[in-house]
Amino acid sequence: MGGCGGTPGTGGGGGGASVAVLSWNSSLSLDACTLLARDGGAGGNAGKGREGGVGQDGGKGGAGNAANQVGVGGKGGVGGNGGNGGSGAGGTGGPSIALFWNGTMPLMIGNPSLQFAEKAAPGGLGGQLGLDAANKAPDGSVGSTQDIYPKQ
Repeated sequence: MGGCGGTPGTGGGGGGASVAVLSWNSSLSLDACTLLARDGGAGGNAGKGREGGVGQDGGKGGAGNAANQVGVGGKGGVGGNGGNGGSGAGGTGGPSIALFWNGTMPLMIGNPSLQFAEKAAPGGLGGQLGLDAANKAPDGSVGSTQDIYPKQ
């Protein structure tokens, strides 16, 4: 009997976002203010895939039947090993965005200051089965950092 396939690794979760103001289908005016978004959270590391199960010995041969001139059967072959499970990809780093809007772009009055993290949050590490780099899943991408999303 062949071995069972290995279970897959889970993907890393996305990092948390830091958004100073979220305007969703609203009319908003920003007047001489400061919007400050902090660092986004790091993406989560992924799980590694599990190794496949080991194949088992073949079954013993049949006893045969001399009266019917049937000889003893041969032993069955060893079953193949199950394939390894795939590793999960790392999670994406969380964004840092001062103003996130959808629908109507907020009105900017008096030159508001829009501040966000200078450095993008790192992505999580991809899972890796064993020491072979060929078995490594991709790392997560870094989070985005910007003043306004989406840009107009």
